[in-house]
Amino acid sequence: MVDLPERHFCVAKAYRLLHAIFETAVDDQMVRRNPCRIEGAGKEESPEREIVSLPVVFAIADALPVRYHAMALLATFASMRWGELVGLRRENIDLDACEAPADGPEEASGDA
Repeated sequence: MVDLPERHFCVAKAYRLLHAIFETAVDDQMVRRNPCRIEGAGKEESPEREIVSLPVVFAIADALPVRYHAMALLATFASMRWGELVGLRRENIDLDACEAPADGPEEASGDA
């Protein structure tokens, strides 16, 4: 089996979930003690991510089709996640106020 770094993250997350499930079972007196007792088993260590320079960000945005420019720039400068980006619609973006609500149209229209 190939030893991929992504595997370590997945295993650590799965261990944390299992640990939390057993903690709940202990609290509910379904088991006497949590069997997930390995020190550091739920800890992930990820390498520092390289920060992309502004010229590279704009070069990436320029290399994309025009319809995706705003998506690339909002992902970079507004730290929006994928689901927030694909949920945006033109009518939800207020260019005058420089706002692009991450919660979708109900926030933009004030119906929240």
